[in-house]
Parts: sequence; C-alpha cells; structure tokens
Amino acid sequence: MINLEQVNWRKDAVTQRFIAEHKAELADPSSMTPDLLADATTYCQGDTNPYAEELARRAGMLEKYRHTSGEKRYEVVCRAAKGFNILLI
Repeated sequence: MINLEQVNWRKDAVTQRFIAEHKAELADPSSMTPDLLADATTYCQGDTNPYAEELARRAGMLEKYRHTSGEKRYEVVCRAAKGFNILLI
C-alpha cells in the first residue's frame, strides 16, 4: 500500500478531486487498471511515481524505466502506455 501523502502530486484542485475520488485504488497501484494508472501518472509532477512505474512493469519495461531519467524516462512511460492503447501527451 502506498502512502498517498508521499506521492509527488500536482498542487491544484483538479488533482485533489481526482485523489479524493480514487483514494482506495490509488493506494494499491498493482490492482489498478492501465487506464487509471495512466490517468494517475498525469496528476503527478514528473514521471517518477508509483503509477508510471507500475505501468512500465506491466508493459515489460520496468528495467528500462528504472535505468533512465528525465525525458528518456518520459518516453519509456509513453511507450508503456501505448502498449495498452493509451496515448500520453
């Protein structure tokens, strides 16, 4: 289980509403759907978060995700999402 207060969430009202609506699911990324993982990733600051990591793991890209950073890591997350027919912009 994840402590949601330790996730690098964006600081806005829309993000706070998303967290409140999905609190139970967000606490356990391993049980989330790929769509919800991708959504959660967009509400985080940057691509270093448990939702992007879980998305990469499910796409078979976890090692690549862990060994990259910055723009390259974002590209890995986008490719992982694309594997589930999800487009991250």
